[in-house]
Amino acid sequence: MSWYSPMVTAEAEALPVSVQTIKERCMIDTDQDDAVIEMMIREVIAVIEQTCNLSIWPKTLAAQCDSWADLQRLPDGPLRPGSTPAITYTQPDGQEVVLDPAAYRVRSDGLTACLFPLTRWPQAHGGAAILVTYEVGFAELPLDLRLGIVMRIAELYGNPENRPADRVTDFDRLLVNWRRGA
Repeated sequence: MSWYSPMVTAEAEALPVSVQTIKERCMIDTDQDDAVIEMMIREVIAVIEQTCNLSIWPKTLAAQCDSWADLQRLPDGPLRPGSTPAITYTQPDGQEVVLDPAAYRVRSDGLTACLFPLTRWPQAHGGAAILVTYEVGFAELPLDLRLGIVMRIAELYGNPENRPADRVTDFDRLLVNWRRGA
């Protein structure tokens, strides 16, 4: 059972937390550092996504796996509410097919999604990867993650030096409940 690194095929244009929000919270009244603040937002989001194995920024992913059993846990989450993953596989005769969404169901606990067949998965060509295309990210960023982004940027902006590695911050504490399958 294995997933290959998902590829981002589409990404939301708007940042989950705006530069203006950061400026208001950090009491920055100049536009001089807007590009730096935007870069910091992107960096902090990347740290959260890597640390928590979570996509907070809405995006569409294309991920390949080796077998139907891998679909018991999608490699990234949360699945966007109302979205249905598309599954493409190769039949034994070599023909690529998009599986009818009526043939499977999605289960999600809010962070992790699983795909299950209504009867059984179809026979696939041995050795051919199964492609799952799906939308992840929050429709609206949860308040504690939003607060974590603002707090971390305020810390970095006001004190750009690295903090000691052994010091646990409020930012770290906010992320602990958002970690997906360590």
